[in-house]
Amino acid sequence: MQRKCEMALDDSEVHSSMLAELQAKYTDLAQTCSIEYETAQETERHLKQKCEEAKKLGDEKYAQCLEQCDQLKEQIKELERARDSLMNTSSKSVRVQSAG
Repeated sequence: MQRKCEMALDDSEVHSSMLAELQAKYTDLAQTCSIEYETAQETERHLKQKCEEAKKLGDEKYAQCLEQCDQLKEQIKELERARDSLMNTSSKSVRVQSAG
């Protein structure tokens, strides 16, 4: 019986270690995603400024700029979804680890 308890304890330590590694990976991914998201937002602000300048120069440049802005907004939405998904997964991992 004692051996079974020792084995169960070993398994528990292995699982805790694996969960901690996964949590660290998810946290790293979430941080990377957040940085990419912030960079994309900064780029969007910069592009909007460029769009305003392009608007003064003519319709064709302005249209190109708006298209780039739209593409960037789509990328930002994807990054938001990825970040939210990672944060949810990471917090679930923490809850599982806490419960275990």
